[in-house]
Amino acid sequence: MQQRTHQIGIRRAIGATRGNILAYIQIENFIIVSVGIAIGMLMAVALNLLLMKHFELPRMPLRYLPLGVVALWLLGQLAVLGPALRAAAVPPAVATRSV
Repeated sequence: MQQRTHQIGIRRAIGATRGNILAYIQIENFIIVSVGIAIGMLMAVALNLLLMKHFELPRMPLRYLPLGVVALWLLGQLAVLGPALRAAAVPPAVATRSV
């Protein structure tokens, strides 16, 4: 975490605003969550096909996938909002101070 704080402090020192830092962290998190969602969706469909084949279970309704995607994107953004606001509030002089 200290390395991350140092990086944010350097970005602030070279002119990034709090809004820039907040947007950067939110976008970074959005990309990570999106990759996880894509992998999870593929695994969910594959597992559903496997269960249909071996246990004769019904097909999963496809409307669950977009609902899950939206819910996970929202949860991912809300989960990072607090830490992102705290990171954006750190003054550059404090963040770049060596310990």
